[in-house]
Amino acid sequence: MTNIKIADLIPLIALEDDRQAFDVFFKHYFRGLVSYGSSLVKNHQAVEDLVTDVFVKIWENRNMLLGIHNISNYMYVATKHACLNYCKNKRNEPHETIGETLLYAESTPESTLVNTENVTGIINLINSLPPRCRLIFKLIKDEEMSYAEVAELLNISIRTVNSQMTIAIGKIIEGLKLSMPELNQYYIKKNSTYKQ
Repeated sequence: MTNIKIADLIPLIALEDDRQAFDVFFKHYFRGLVSYGSSLVKNHQAVEDLVTDVFVKIWENRNMLLGIHNISNYMYVATKHACLNYCKNKRNEPHETIGETLLYAESTPESTLVNTENVTGIINLINSLPPRCRLIFKLIKDEEMSYAEVAELLNISIRTVNSQMTIAIGKIIEGLKLSMPELNQYYIKKNSTYKQ
């Protein structure tokens, strides 16, 4: 697979699950992304891990690659967000450790099962969104990109990003109402409060 353009790799990865194409894609970007990430995070091993995680997410969501207008820009933006999240988590680490201790102390086997079922249900609802809608939702929620960044990355208007997010959230809420009757009751109460 020599002398192949990156643009030619994307359909192979997205549509054919071609691991060899993904390996070429990985080798093409990895060193540059690590170099860029090292300008944001001063821990080289952490940066390598963060960049590797970016590639893992790319592989897991490879069917959405065709919707990305500028893959190079996307890779660098995803790395930037991964590095910034790492820095933010490092700053908040002592507080998070305390929070995790309290969370585990209060959780019961029943609540853990309910939480796992809820998370699985939400993941399934997200994965059932139309591909473009799902991509926009994941870029904003998983990668913590702004509406403007997503619009630029996908070469669409901010208004389109906004409408796709509205559709995504609406479909997720409707799906949750069906699977969780208690949530449906919450929305009925909330809506009746607004009408008063």
